[in-house]
Amino acid sequence: VWSILESIGGTALSATSRVMLEELRRKFGAEKLPEPHHAEAHWVQSPIKRESAARMTDEQWLSAIEKYNSDEHRRYGRTFVEGGARQLATELQHLAKEQPSRFAAFSEHIPQDAPDAYLNHLLWGLAEAEQIAIEDVKRAILAAHRRHERAHGSDIARLIEKKPDVARDPEVFEVLAWYIENGHADEREDVDHSNTEREITSVEDLVSQGRLHIRGVNGARGAAAEALGQVLWHVPEVIE
Repeated sequence: VWSILESIGGTALSATSRVMLEELRRKFGAEKLPEPHHAEAHWVQSPIKRESAARMTDEQWLSAIEKYNSDEHRRYGRTFVEGGARQLATELQHLAKEQPSRFAAFSEHIPQDAPDAYLNHLLWGLAEAEQIAIEDVKRAILAAHRRHERAHGSDIARLIEKKPDVARDPEVFEVLAWYIENGHADEREDVDHSNTEREITSVEDLVSQGRLHIRGVNGARGAAAEALGQVLWHVPEVIE
């Protein structure tokens, strides 16, 4: 904390933080600030470049998903690291945002044993798409809901939250209701704050208590409940 406050500088601190800095200076006055640790940063990039991914057919995408089936793929260059499934999935997200109809249909063909990152990012891309037909949204939601272990509940809920009109369809609304009732939620009393809290309250809290003060809901069940709020606001007829 002393190093951080000294780096920020007294003039940029609040009154409470300045008092703490003076206390730390008195406590550690005879010592020197520690030198920063040496670290090297590498950009972890997709194993297939964006311009190449944009030219891939659906069959080529399926081959790539089969090849890059984990995050353990690594190829190191001088200033970069070439990643695996998660990095390639970000390219799929970009394309789903740009071509939502094509990739909503493609979601039905992603193998059941493919890493979750591929469908997760595809759904995120659809949620970010500015122009997407409601039928395409529904198609992707139902395809994701049919997956083994219902592992994509949070991403389905996010897509519904961004495109709430899709919940006019009773089949989609039933999917949302399923996750509200049955979706995963960490109900342990000792659940880690980093998983359940999401909103910073003040700099003083960060400094005085050494952690973020945030709040929110956790897991697919909570995400579905938040999505339901958007649905009820935008599509009030579903209340019946």
